[in-house]
Amino acid sequence: MNLPTVKSVEALHRKYAPSDSAFESVWEHVNIIWSIAEELIANQPSLKLNPQLVKVGCLVHDIGVYKLYDKKGNIDTKNYITHGILGYEILQSEGYPDYLCSFPRNHIGVGVTKKDIKTQKLPLPLANYTPKTLEEKIVTFADKFHSKSDPPIFNSVSFYKKFLSDKFGEHKVKIFESMLKEFGEPDLKTIMKRFNYSPDRIRQSP
Repeated sequence: MNLPTVKSVEALHRKYAPSDSAFESVWEHVNIIWSIAEELIANQPSLKLNPQLVKVGCLVHDIGVYKLYDKKGNIDTKNYITHGILGYEILQSEGYPDYLCSFPRNHIGVGVTKKDIKTQKLPLPLANYTPKTLEEKIVTFADKFHSKSDPPIFNSVSFYKKFLSDKFGEHKVKIFESMLKEFGEPDLKTIMKRFNYSPDRIRQSP
């Protein structure tokens, strides 16, 4: 498996980022997600996965977000769910293999199904966008613990479970809980300190 270097992935981000601030926001996020995934892997040595593939998957998973920035630097939140497909298209156009292109496509939420697209009338081509490999799955899971909001913030397990329950239903909570059982809960306080986040920059469920 021929994987790109961190330097080449960073160059790809800089190529598509419409501004320095957009690059900084997305690049920090993907590195935080890798730090979360790296810790989960370290705590679960029995996992049969490729850590380097997970690392690159983390670093490319949100590349499509750049396509949603307008000229004023605002993100098109209405169509934000399309950033997975947009990232898939970017990586394809750059000649990346499908085992990397699939990370952006399949990481949204805890997976998006045809049924989700139909019932929620989502702006996506009708298909199943769910993590297929263990590497995709752990990137999808790790991604749930940090948000590129303004200001960016971490999400606790309790917050994310309530968010899923309120917005998408208990069946999505069960998927998240199965991931939690498989991968464990990350030590967010340590990662927050590493990236210079204050202790209050984490959302808890009300």
